Amino acid sequence: WVFLHEKAYQVRDTVIESSVVTKVKGIGRYAGRVLDTADYVIPPQGTSVFVVVTKQILTENQAQGVCPEVRDGGGHTGRETRTPGVPSLCPPTHRPPPPPQSDADPVMLEAENFTLFIKNSIRFPLFGFEKANLPPPGSGGGGLGRCRFHPE
Repeated sequence: WVFLHEKAYQVRDTVIESSVVTKVKGIGRYAGRVLDTADYVIPPQGTSVFVVVTKQILTENQAQGVCPEVRDGGGHTGRETRTPGVPSLCPPTHRPPPPPQSDADPVMLEAENFTLFIKNSIRFPLFGFEKANLPPPGSGGGGLGRCRFHPE
């Protein structure tokens, strides 16, 4: 009766509460520079995605400004130039050609030892159901206290 006549199986909870928190921790080296999460996690604060950059193509001595562009490539800035200018990262006036890229170029190898923390929870208030991938604080469930890295 409840399932067929009242169609209780069709009840939906429209007030679903969910939360996902991600954190990446670690320090790496790339091209003689020491990088931390502010340098290699993109975007620094995002909604549901993040990327850990392990390889970069560096362009030294760039500056923010109004750069000359090829004809018909940009808007008019009111300055007298031979070509239109566009606000962007201007390349240096003289730069050596970039070294050829190959698969053998260095990557940030320390990335394999970074710590990735993901905390995920969902709650359906109408049904009184709640689930998380970590026990609540103070529940005595052990939580992350017993978490250890194992290479296998």
